[in-house]
Formats: sequence, C-alpha cells, structure tokens
Amino acid sequence: MAAQLKRPAIQPIYSRISRKNVYEFWDSKTERTTKCAGFLLDMRDTSTGRRVRRRIKADYQTALETYREMLDLIRDNNESLPTLLKRKKTRNLNDLFGEYAKAKSDSSLRNRQKRSPLTVKRTASAVNAFHRAFGKEQNLRSITAPKIEQFISICLKNGRMPSGINVELRHLKALFNWAQRREFIDTNPFLAIEMFPNEHPEPRPLSPEELEKLFYECPPGSRWHPLIMTYLMTGARLTEVLKPKLTWENVDFENRVLTLAFRKGGKTSQIPMTDELVQVFQNLKWNPFSKAHDNQPEDVLYPFPINHSYVSHKIKAIMRKAGIDATAHDLRDSFVSHLIFLGYPIEDVSKMAGHSSIRVTEAHYYGQIEERRRQMITDLGDHLSAHLSKTLPKNAAKTWSKVANTGQPDTLRADSKNPQSPSEKEGFTGVARDRIELPTHGFSVHCSTN
Repeated sequence: MAAQLKRPAIQPIYSRISRKNVYEFWDSKTERTTKCAGFLLDMRDTSTGRRVRRRIKADYQTALETYREMLDLIRDNNESLPTLLKRKKTRNLNDLFGEYAKAKSDSSLRNRQKRSPLTVKRTASAVNAFHRAFGKEQNLRSITAPKIEQFISICLKNGRMPSGINVELRHLKALFNWAQRREFIDTNPFLAIEMFPNEHPEPRPLSPEELEKLFYECPPGSRWHPLIMTYLMTGARLTEVLKPKLTWENVDFENRVLTLAFRKGGKTSQIPMTDELVQVFQNLKWNPFSKAHDNQPEDVLYPFPINHSYVSHKIKAIMRKAGIDATAHDLRDSFVSHLIFLGYPIEDVSKMAGHSSIRVTEAHYYGQIEERRRQMITDLGDHLSAHLSKTLPKNAAKTWSKVANTGQPDTLRADSKNPQSPSEKEGFTGVARDRIELPTHGFSVHCSTN
C-alpha cells in the first residue's frame, strides 16, 4: 500500500531558523533526540498511483496519527487523496463558504474568479438564511434537492417574497458550482431546483419632462447632481461608480475616457466623456464629495466615497421630492432606452451598458426595441408618402385621360373561346380591365374606371 517507498513514510523537517525547530524527534540514525519544525508525510495514492506528500507542523505522535488517518481514507474511498483532504476540511456549509470567501477575495493574478466584496457578502447572507431556516448548521452531505425544497417551503411560510428567495438560490447555486469544480462535492443539488418565474419589472426610463423636474430639484452645484449626471451619462450600475470600484485613476481627463472596472461578470468598459461629464469630475476635484460623517483618509482616492445603500436611499428621496416615481436604477434604464430610441445599433448599446451579450439587452429592453422599430417603419412611410405626393398630381391627369372612356362597352367578342390579352385580341374595343397599373417613379398608381 503506502509502505512501498524507499524513504521513510514520516520524515522530520528541519528549519534553518532555529526558533522554528520546536518539536522533539528521536532520530534513530544518530540515536539521540533532536528538534525539528514538523514532519513530511510520504505515501502512495492507490487510486491514481501518484506519490502524495504533505507537510504538517506538529509533534511526531500527531504526525503518525494523521498518517494513519490518511491511509484509512485511501483504503476506504475510491478517490484521490487531495480530493479527500479537501472534503475533510469542508464538513458543513459554513466551512465551504469559508473556503469560497478566502478564494474569492484573493487579489493574486492566479485567481481569475475574484468576486466583489458585495457578492461575497450576499452569498454569506444566503448561507445564513439556509441555516436559520433549519435552526442549526447543515452538514454539506445532507444538503439534497428535497432539503432545498423544504428550505423554499419554510421561506414561503415565513412570508418571504419569491424574488428574494430566487436571489438566495442563485447565490447558493453559484457557491455549489464553485465547490463542484474544485471537487469539494460530487454534484450540485441546486441544479435540480427550478426558480420562481422571473418577474422583471419593465424598464422605466425618465421622460424629458421628468428629467426637467429632476434637474430643477437637483440643479448643477448641488451635492447630488454630479452622481446623478454620472449615472445618466454612463449607464453604470449602482456600485460601479462608487467606492471602491471607481478611483481617480479611472478618470482620464486627457483622453476624456471614464473606465468602469469590475463590472458585472468581470467586464471592463471605457465610456467616452462628454463636455458635461468632464466638467462634473473637474468640479469634484476642486470640491470633493464628502460624507456627513465617518470620513476615512483613503476617501480622497475615490470620486464618490459612499456605499450603494446610502446612494439608493438618497436618490429615491430626491425623486420622490421631485414628484417622480423612480429609483436610482432607472437612471441606467434612461441611458440605455434613450440610446435605443436615438437609433444606435443594439450591439453598441449592449457594449456600453456592460451586458454579457446582445440577447440580454434585447430581453430587458424588448419594449423599447419594438417601439423603435415601429417608429422606423412610421418614419419610412412618412418619407415615401412625402415623395409620392410630389409625383402623383402631375401624372394623375395623363392617367385619367387614357383610361376614362365610358362610351365603349367593357366586354370582349362573344365568340372568343380562348381570349388572349386585350392588346393582342383582334376587334377589341374599350377597356378590358377595371384597374390599370402605370409605373410612376417606381410606384404603381391604381386608377379605377368605375
């Protein structure tokens, strides 16, 4: 099994720093007691045939017990030792979230799946909600599809809204997807759970009249005008221009570009700045946005050193005071909807909004896109009608003079068994058709003889 190694299975590790050699070890070669910094466990993984070595900072007795436990894991399970050691560290849901939070907050370049602190915080909230529903911590192996259905039933019984339950299910599903990819678990039980039907509210862009009311209530020079203008001119989500995502390094005055980093899905967008937006950020340089309390020294690094909850509350209060039933997110909807109504390509609008694909833009702004298409057809009809009205009067007199001959009978010879076209039929007199089509500048003018 694991004893088929030339070297001893448990080897001492000696540190060059003397104060780290704290564990006593009986060295059989020198036949004396020495001190080491820990032990190296060396064994063969029977499931993969690979050599596995693990360092442990403990005394010899603890190292020996750990070695025997690892041997038992290899013997009793048909999985690789690294996977078994991972699963031993994550016995319950809190242990798994601890590993997730540690990995997602890693700032090293090797971790390409870094998440914002807000995402990690919402995942923690979902984990706590799962524990509260059952009144105790849940063992990771006990979380199955029936258990999740029971969790949903408890939430509904406690008066939770389906939309809120969907948010927690999405975060838990993402957590278990991450755990499955890293072999903490075999399968993701959340994949078998159907979400509640999405009831996304229709985008609610602000009309020109409402924008006028908003700027009357929050004019240039007021405290919240810079932030409202930033949302309207960039289409950023609530947190994408706030601390800690947007710094002064992202504001390029020379090239007039605002870089929105750490967008949803890890995207980065570069938004050209208009004269108004450049003026907004220049004013913020001279008169920084400050909070009423709890100012931090590092706040000078950010144009807007405030959190999303505070912004959402204040902008909604400003809207209510201006007589507008809207929220801060509706400023983003105004940005996207106005670009669509102006007729810009949906691909460019989707990229500016930071959507993952064009399909997301079409799904969320379907009504605006359809309205724009109807307006396009209406504009085309008005354009063609304007040109047709200029050509129709001067051709109408000629058309009527050629076809208006009511004195001739409108019939063919009675003995014609196989009538040919009126122009080829011998002895034809009068008009053979009720409608005559004459081409006029690419259009067909229909005139009736009745």
